Amino acid sequence: MLAVGALSVLTERLMNDGSEVVRQACAVTLGYLTYNRTAARLLFASCRNTPRLYDQIIRNMGPATRLNPIFVNDFECARKIGLPCLRYVLLTYQ
Repeated sequence: MLAVGALSVLTERLMNDGSEVVRQACAVTLGYLTYNRTAARLLFASCRNTPRLYDQIIRNMGPATRLNPIFVNDFECARKIGLPCLRYVLLTYQ
């Protein structure tokens, strides 16, 4: 899924699609992807660069769907510390 760019399509649909069913399916799929190291790293970066993405994932997940607890802990820690988004870091150091 990562090789064909599904992560960007899923995040785009989650943020912009008007259908609740589509948003829920995207959130569930992204939740499953947090258990894959590479996908979790890419999703973490996307969540840092897209302001409401993490909250949208949480809001649109079903009651039986879970995110990887390591992913949640890492993101909540980064949010609490207030790490800058990757876009800001890249612009600052170029």
